[in-house]
Amino acid sequence: MVKYAISYSINDMVGRNVINNFIERLGKINISYCKKAVSCYDIGKAKIAGFDEETINFDFLDDVFNEEIDFIIVVSKHQSTSNMRTLSIHHTGNPGNEASFGGRPRELSYVNPIITKYVFKNYYKNSKGLNDYSFTFEATHHGPTSLRKPLLFIEIGSTEKEWNDSNAVNALSQTLIDVLEGDPKEDCIPALGIGSTHYPKKFTDLELNNSYCFGHIISKYYVDYLDKDLLQQSIIKSIPNAKVAIIEKKGIKSETRKKIENILKELSIEVIYV
Repeated sequence: MVKYAISYSINDMVGRNVINNFIERLGKINISYCKKAVSCYDIGKAKIAGFDEETINFDFLDDVFNEEIDFIIVVSKHQSTSNMRTLSIHHTGNPGNEASFGGRPRELSYVNPIITKYVFKNYYKNSKGLNDYSFTFEATHHGPTSLRKPLLFIEIGSTEKEWNDSNAVNALSQTLIDVLEGDPKEDCIPALGIGSTHYPKKFTDLELNNSYCFGHIISKYYVDYLDKDLLQQSIIKSIPNAKVAIIEKKGIKSETRKKIENILKELSIEVIYV
């Protein structure tokens, strides 16, 4: 049985709205203690904890949950310059030389692609009526990056209107309930995604409709930073380890693709182009 931590910032509108909705649906639950937390509940298969810090600075969660947790889900708002209406999930990490939004430069978080696929498919199922939203994976970005437990961000975006949309909040809240009630037994091939945009349509489609389950996705904007260290992180920080790298060729220079392919072959990772 997977033991989850569901974490959020009390200053994040989506985190607040979703967790209040979630707790309301569950009914009577046990108040617990979590280090640093403003609020903490224990519901058996999960601990739910709210913190004053921003979600991108949640690098302290290992100290909060210790060894009792297998997987961390962070509920968060999504913001973008385009104000696109989105329901999204993503892993965390900084593939570049800067860490402007939490975490450390050139560090990727631990991920569990099997559980991620299970969460993603449940979120998709619960969002089917929300036709004015784009449902998507996002490329790996921002902190936290140094946790020892696999984690996943699940989000609603991108403006205050969407953050307070009861239909989107209900969809995410129901997803958390479904995830806790089920069992992540996805029969899938752990994969690393390379290329595409921040919202990688091809990788999203493969995640939903194919036998691949993605850990880290490195967008085309960061491929020039990919060296043996970063590629190795993206493989071994996936639990289970990535077995294949799926590369979207469009937008990546041929010499960059060749360099990445040579490193992946050295690491015994199969390369597939899409």
